[in-house]
Amino acid sequence: MRIILLAALILSCGPRSGHFQTKCGMIYKGYFNSEEVGEFWNEQRLQQTEDEWLLAMTKTTDPRLNSMDKACAALKDLYVWVQPHQACWDYHGEKICGQTSCENNQVLIGDLYFYASALPHEMVHIAQNCHTPAPVDTLRDAYHGNWDRDGIYKAIDTIGTALAADYENSFK
Repeated sequence: MRIILLAALILSCGPRSGHFQTKCGMIYKGYFNSEEVGEFWNEQRLQQTEDEWLLAMTKTTDPRLNSMDKACAALKDLYVWVQPHQACWDYHGEKICGQTSCENNQVLIGDLYFYASALPHEMVHIAQNCHTPAPVDTLRDAYHGNWDRDGIYKAIDTIGTALAADYENSFK
C-alpha cells in the first residue's frame, strides 16, 4: 500500500504532459492557470523560436544580447505561459500580446500562432532584466529605451519573418 501511495505521489508531482524545455533552458508551461497546453506550440516550435532569437540577437549592438552564450544563459529557467484563448488583452488601457515578470523569470504570451507571437519580444525583456540603458530612444519608453539604436526591433522583426517562412515551407 505504501508503494502505491508513494508512486501516486511521485507521478502527481511530475510535469504535465506538453511541457518541454529548450536547449538554453526555457520551459514551456502551457495555458496559464489551466491544465491545457495550447494548440500553437510544440517542442520543435519553441526550440525554433529560441534558435532564431539567438541568431537575430547576435546582430544587435546590446552587449547583453549580441553574444549567443550570454543571450542563451539569460533564458535559463524562463517559464513561458500562454494566456488561454486570448491573442491579446487589455492592460491598463493598452492592448498587449505579452507580459514579462523579470522578478519571477516568467513571460505570458498571447494565444497566437508561434510565428506571430510576442515571445521574442518578451525574451529580450528577460535578457535585459527589464532594464534598458539610457538615453531612451525618441518615441520610446524606458522599457524599450535602446531597442531602436541597438537594432533590437529590427532583429525581432527578422525572427517572425524567418519562423513564418519555415512554417510555410513545411507544407511544400
